[in-house]
Amino acid sequence: MRDLYESLGVSPTASTEEIRAAYITLIRQAHPDVEGGDEEWAKEITAAYNVLSDPAQRARYDDSRSVGCCPICGTDMRTVVDPSAHVLAHLAQRSTDWCELCGRTPTAAFSFRSNAGFIFARQVWGFDGRLCASCSKGMYREFQARNISRGPWGFISFFATIYYLIRNAVNFSQANPPPAQPADPIADSALQGRPVFARLGPWITVGLLVLLLGNAFTQATTDAPSSMTDRVSGTSSNLSNSQSGSQTSGNSPARSLDWTPGTCVEFTGDIASLSLCSGRHDGQITDIVSNPARCPSSAGWYVEFTPTSFACIRES
Repeated sequence: MRDLYESLGVSPTASTEEIRAAYITLIRQAHPDVEGGDEEWAKEITAAYNVLSDPAQRARYDDSRSVGCCPICGTDMRTVVDPSAHVLAHLAQRSTDWCELCGRTPTAAFSFRSNAGFIFARQVWGFDGRLCASCSKGMYREFQARNISRGPWGFISFFATIYYLIRNAVNFSQANPPPAQPADPIADSALQGRPVFARLGPWITVGLLVLLLGNAFTQATTDAPSSMTDRVSGTSSNLSNSQSGSQTSGNSPARSLDWTPGTCVEFTGDIASLSLCSGRHDGQITDIVSNPARCPSSAGWYVEFTPTSFACIRES
């Protein structure tokens, strides 16, 4: 079994402050959420720290180094057939309740998921295990930040991300383990990490989504057709000209017609011309209203023939 002082990289005469400083430095490198981190390494240095940070356990360990006693139970190791197996049995017995990241207790069971979208595909990462209060907060923040930063970029992934955000929040709030022991405010701060919106990634994603949604809304409102029709007449001056000069297919002058219910209308591009119903026509006037919103549902189009008058037109 590796010497605990060697695991932390300190001398056997190191002070408690030196041991704590060494642990914080190493756990920041070994934490599985950090690039290059290693879970087994994190467990090793945490186990060493748990023993050496407790004065009573450290005293027993120091004695065991000189007289061969178990650092956990104090048993004379000279009477033990396999000293390494004896110590590992202690660690295995306690590890069922240890935090999987820092090795402290008490813990609770947690399950977190993060989702990354790739337009038509997605990838899911998960964690299921026991964590202390500090590590669970750090893990929760990390998974939520990953969901917000990487999750929305795909149709299925977008909705999966919403589900995972809610799922993680519910699991984190329900578990709620008490503060980890032994208490160490400096180590706790490092293990908890930064809040979700104190990180750059979520803000970039939120900003991009706001821009995309805002642009889509602007395009929709700009390109949307009239609530009544996708075909409207030109200006009132165009209509006036068409009334006075256009001829119907029945060779009757359009000027004999008027914008009244029952009159038929012919469209030429964006120009609406009155027409005899017996000749070529595209629709028939059903009502004359002052607001196109008052046109009946049967009217497919409307034409503004004076600034305050609209003809509701039903397709023939």
